[in-house]
Amino acid sequence: MNCILSADKVIKERLNNAGATVGGVLITMESIFIFWAGDIKITLITESDCFTSKEHTLLNVLKDAQITIKAEEINRLTHTVVRSVGGDSNAYIPEIVKFERNGPFKGLIYSDGMLSFYS
Repeated sequence: MNCILSADKVIKERLNNAGATVGGVLITMESIFIFWAGDIKITLITESDCFTSKEHTLLNVLKDAQITIKAEEINRLTHTVVRSVGGDSNAYIPEIVKFERNGPFKGLIYSDGMLSFYS
């Protein structure tokens, strides 16, 4: 977490209103931790479970609030990030999910429009 706090500070000091997405997986002997902030999607598949993160975008915020979205606005809202490292927001702490490590697993990290090409 200290790395993310340091990155947030440096980005805010050096860049005007810029932000960066971050995501990753930390694997220990007992657990798997998935973390992300921004328009990153991470999928983890185990023998008993499948988890897919939800991107931190304005489109998802509006969908969650059940607000009607015009078709012509979807592309812009899909790429408007509401949580990132840096930027003009204090929403820089990644979302973190922990899984117990029980056997084999597979995963995929999607970012920067990869979802436009693959589902």
